[in-house]
Amino acid sequence: MTQIRKRYDRQYKTAAAQVVIDREKTVRELSEELGIKDSTLRRWAVEYEQMGAKAF
Repeated sequence: MTQIRKRYDRQYKTAAAQVVIDREKTVRELSEELGIKDSTLRRWAVEYEQMGAKAF
């Protein structure tokens, strides 16, 4: 069985990363809410903090 990989656009990733950076929700809370792995969300937040508008 082949697993289909989800793709998220830049706007989605930026919004999710910003919630984490602003500490509006914990990584765990937001990852459960969005249905993505917490490691993915952490990586998005780090990338966005480091690269800003050039991320993703």
